[in-house]
Amino acid sequence: MRIIPVSSGKGGVGKTTFAMNYALALSRTHKTVLIDMDTGTSSLRNCLDAPVQKDLYHFLKKNARLDECLTPLGQKLDPDSVFRKFSFIAAPKNFIYDVVNFSKDVKLRLINGINDIDADFVILDVKAGIDYNVIEFLPFTNTGILLFTPKNKAATVTASEMTKAILFRMIRLIFQSTEVLNRHFPNINENDTKLFNELIDLVEDGYDEQLKSLDDFLLMIEDEFPDKRFVHLLRHAIEHFRVYFVLNMFDSIEESTDTVIKPFVENIYSTVSDKVIIHNLGWIVRSEEIYRSTVDAVPFEIANYYRKRKAEKRKKRKDSDLRSLLGLERAKKHRKKVKTENTSEEINHQVDLLKKMYMNGAGNDPATNLSFITDRSLSISQSMVHRFGMRKIYTNEHFLEKFFTEMKQHPEISTGSKSLSR
Repeated sequence: MRIIPVSSGKGGVGKTTFAMNYALALSRTHKTVLIDMDTGTSSLRNCLDAPVQKDLYHFLKKNARLDECLTPLGQKLDPDSVFRKFSFIAAPKNFIYDVVNFSKDVKLRLINGINDIDADFVILDVKAGIDYNVIEFLPFTNTGILLFTPKNKAATVTASEMTKAILFRMIRLIFQSTEVLNRHFPNINENDTKLFNELIDLVEDGYDEQLKSLDDFLLMIEDEFPDKRFVHLLRHAIEHFRVYFVLNMFDSIEESTDTVIKPFVENIYSTVSDKVIIHNLGWIVRSEEIYRSTVDAVPFEIANYYRKRKAEKRKKRKDSDLRSLLGLERAKKHRKKVKTENTSEEINHQVDLLKKMYMNGAGNDPATNLSFITDRSLSISQSMVHRFGMRKIYTNEHFLEKFFTEMKQHPEISTGSKSLSR
C-alpha cells in the first residue's frame, strides 16, 4: 500500500478537486481509497453525488470499522463500473469539536485505521494550511503531493513553508528524543541536544543572519559535535528529502516560471537546504470543464470518460447504419496477438505522453494532464530510489526506530568496523 497525502498551504487552490480526480485516475488500474481529512468542512461530500451511509464520524465516535465507512461511486455515477476500484471516506457532515481537533488517542486510532485499509493507494485530502492535524499525517522523508497555483502567490510561499515544516519536524524529533538518540550515540549528552535544539530554533525562526538554513546549521555543528557520524546522519537525511508538487490551474510555462517555480525553489534553497530534491509531477490546466463538473458533483475524470464513451458509441452507430444502408458488413479481422515486454510498453507509453504534453500541444487537455501525473506517480511509487508518500503512517516512536535502523546501512555513517549503535 502507498499512502499519498495531498496538501496545500492555502485554500482555494483546487486541492479537493485534484485529489478526487487523481484518486479516480489511479483507480482505473489500482484499488484506491480517497479519505477526506478536512474534518471541519466535508468538502469531498459536496463534490461527489454518491449517498454516504457512514463517514469518519461513525469510525471516530460510533466505533465502526474504517472499512465500513467506505463509499463506492454506485451505478448512478459509474454505470459501466469503470471506477469500481475506487471508494472514498467522507468527513463528518457537521462540525464536531473533538473530531476536528484530534486528541492524541483519536489521532492514533485514525492512523491505525488508515494503516489497516486494504488498498493499493490511499489518497489523503488533508485540510489546507500548516498545523498539527496536517503535519502529523504527512511523511517524514518527503512532502507527499504539494498543490499550488500560479494564480495564488501566497499559496506558493506557504507550500515551501510546508516543506520546511515537514523536514524540521523530522530534525527536531531526532534531537528531542534523547533516550533513543543516546542508545545509538552514547557520547552525545543532554547538554549537546539542548544546545543544538536552540540552534534549530534559530534556523527555523529565520531571524539569525548566520543560520538561515539547515545547510548553515550543519556547517556550524560539523566541527563542534562530539560524534561526526551524527552530522553525516543529518546530512544524509536532508540530502535525501524529496519534494513533489503539482501546479493546478496552469496557464503558461512563462507565467508559472516567474510566479511559482522560481520563488518556490528559491525559498526552499534559502530557508531549508539547497540539497533537497524537487520533483515537478506535472500540471493541470485551467479548465471550465473541471469547474463545471465540480458544480455538478460529477468529477471530471468520470464525466470525461462517459462523454468520450457516448461519442464513441454514437460514431459506431452511425458507421453501422451507413454500412447497413449500403449493404456492407464489416470484415472480421483475426489479428495474431503479439507478446510484448512490459518494460517496452511502459517506455512507449511514457514517450507518447511526453509527445502529447510537450510537442503536440495536448498540455491544454486536463485529461492528458491527469494521465501524465498518474503514470508518473505509478512509476516513482515502484522505484526503490524515490521516497514518495509512505507505506504506512508512522508514529514518532516507530519512525525513530526505523530511521536509526536504516541509517546503520550507510557507510558514511558507519565507518570501518564501527556500527551506528555501539
